[in-house]
Amino acid sequence: MRLPDLETRVTKLNSAFSHFSQELRFALGYIESDAASSLTKSRVVLEKLLIQVYSAEMGQKPRKTLLGDMLADAQFTRRLERRIVSRMNSIRDMANLGPHGEAVEPEDAVRVLDDLCEVLEWYLRRYPISPACGSGWEQLYSIATFTDRICPVVVDEDLSPLRFGPDGQCPQIRLGSRVFWTIRWDVPAHLLLLDHEREGKTFCICPSWFAPDTRLEVGTNLLPPESARCEPFVITGIPGREDVLAIVSGQPLCLDWMPPDRSRPTRILSEGDVTRLLDLLNQLPPANWTALKTHFEIIV
Repeated sequence: MRLPDLETRVTKLNSAFSHFSQELRFALGYIESDAASSLTKSRVVLEKLLIQVYSAEMGQKPRKTLLGDMLADAQFTRRLERRIVSRMNSIRDMANLGPHGEAVEPEDAVRVLDDLCEVLEWYLRRYPISPACGSGWEQLYSIATFTDRICPVVVDEDLSPLRFGPDGQCPQIRLGSRVFWTIRWDVPAHLLLLDHEREGKTFCICPSWFAPDTRLEVGTNLLPPESARCEPFVITGIPGREDVLAIVSGQPLCLDWMPPDRSRPTRILSEGDVTRLLDLLNQLPPANWTALKTHFEIIV
């Protein structure tokens, strides 16, 4: 492929893969001046992308997030087209030459970046709503794994956590009900909890005045906690599906989303807030955080 054609291709992909755009630009820009660095940048993009592909195909994040480990997982790769897996392996093999002191040429970097563009374009066809496109909430929600560790508890009923039925039916909660959320976790961690209403608004539930402390204790955690001295959450909005997403991390996410006073107890996230969160997650090692999701239905 001629370099101008490759530049046009990368420019188009930059708009679809905003979270990889810097690495893609470097992979293109280093071709002539530093082919080894260009190869490394292409490898970084593929590794990040493959974590998302693995999560989408297998329903969970990979236990080992190194590129070679994921490509060696036969249960995972057999779900993908062989021609795409071949290109992925080619990118990995060529990109490993530079760091190991092997001589590489600009033509090698062009070939690898061309293969990477083919993989990225395949990804957009396979996952139309994905971590790389769509609204910020769609991007967040698509990288999360469904969980039964997050459950609503309706105060005016029997106080048992509402779970999905054996037929996959989601919990139903009547409009106006008072609700606690329970979150079960196995190790000490920190929580970011978001609620996305059908109207399109996304609220930060933790941290908020309902749940100022982001710490999760081992076992079952109740939100709002007794220490917040708050009434339970009240289900408002319009009937229909409502999504809940949690980011559980080893350390607090430095987002500063706690509202300044109780008059507005929760922060309504802007698209910029969600983009900032996505960028932050993209920078953190995948082993340091977990994205979980669930949903329920508001009924009258």
